[in-house]
Amino acid sequence: RGTPDGTTLGVRQVQSQIHRLNVARGRVWANTQPQRVDQATGEATVMPPPEAVYYKPEDKPENTQLSIFVQPGPQTQPAYLGEFQIVGTANGHKVWQIRPTRTLSPRELGRLQQASRALWIMYEKIPSFTPEILAGLEQAPAAGAEGGKVSLPRMVDYRQIFDYQFVERSKLHDLIESAKNDLKGLKSGETAGDLEIKQLESEVAKYKTLLAEAQRQRDAVAAHLQLVEAKRAEFQAKVDATIQENQATARKIAEAQFEAARRIEERTRRAVSAAGP
Repeated sequence: RGTPDGTTLGVRQVQSQIHRLNVARGRVWANTQPQRVDQATGEATVMPPPEAVYYKPEDKPENTQLSIFVQPGPQTQPAYLGEFQIVGTANGHKVWQIRPTRTLSPRELGRLQQASRALWIMYEKIPSFTPEILAGLEQAPAAGAEGGKVSLPRMVDYRQIFDYQFVERSKLHDLIESAKNDLKGLKSGETAGDLEIKQLESEVAKYKTLLAEAQRQRDAVAAHLQLVEAKRAEFQAKVDATIQENQATARKIAEAQFEAARRIEERTRRAVSAAGP
């Protein structure tokens, strides 16, 4: 990040200085002569000046992207013609066949056809700035300079900034939609949870009623059991008393039977003694 006093530059400051030095520009082919322009498709045959051809015979410039403008001159005004792609070369890369990278509207085709009578200037890459680089370009004015910003190049591709902001907006939109979906899911879960809570509370109330009824029945059975136990104890006492009475009566009967048998045996013995031999 560098130091606040500027004695040591940070990465952003170094990138800004490098960017200002080369303005991120690729190769440029000025004074390009259009040879033929297809009125239906916008395909064109162009011939860059020999001193501006930077391709060697063994190179393959096909698929190179070009941003083409009308070259300003005493009788011509600069105008943007569109983005093109090299689809083929001839004569040692001295003649190029270029094709629009997108379908041109009738107005754009007419403008391209009208511009075929002027010289073209072709840029391999238009200088562009990201928001970070633009932030780094803002610096304190030099001694005697007016304003507090570094002057930007005359030709800058600001579409990259717009695309960057569009991508960031799309990301934020996606985040918002994702948050909305999450909120919707949470609300749906909350509703389902509330419904389940109500069902559980209803079941709890039902089981509380059943529990109270079971407890009532248990208490009634316990009270009835106490009565039955009391009756059983009373009946058991009567049975025990009857058994004791029966045992006493049986004992008396046994004693009487024993006494009667003794007497009969004694009488029999007396009768035998009286009869003699």
